[in-house]
Amino acid sequence: MFINYLIIPLSIVDMYQDLEVVAFDLVKVTPPVRVFVIYRPPYCDQGGVDLVNMLISFLVRYATSTNKQHIIVGDLNLPRINWNAFTCQSDFKSTDQYSILS
Repeated sequence: MFINYLIIPLSIVDMYQDLEVVAFDLVKVTPPVRVFVIYRPPYCDQGGVDLVNMLISFLVRYATSTNKQHIIVGDLNLPRINWNAFTCQSDFKSTDQYSILS
């Protein structure tokens, strides 16, 4: 079976240069797909909060402005989230981080 698709890298504006993100579109598939590969450092200080806010801004800009399907994968470094139950501990940092996923 031959899969006929084309990968087009997404051009990301400079304001997101601090994010560790690779994004690309798969075209010649139905429906078109936009893929995001994300790494979020494990720290939760103000710099970590700023990166999460920048990531949210990035996803709003690049994931909601198209009619494509989206795949988001990567290492988000959110250890206090129970991924099987999709719940988190009740401390502020955990609930704040969890809120970006729900």
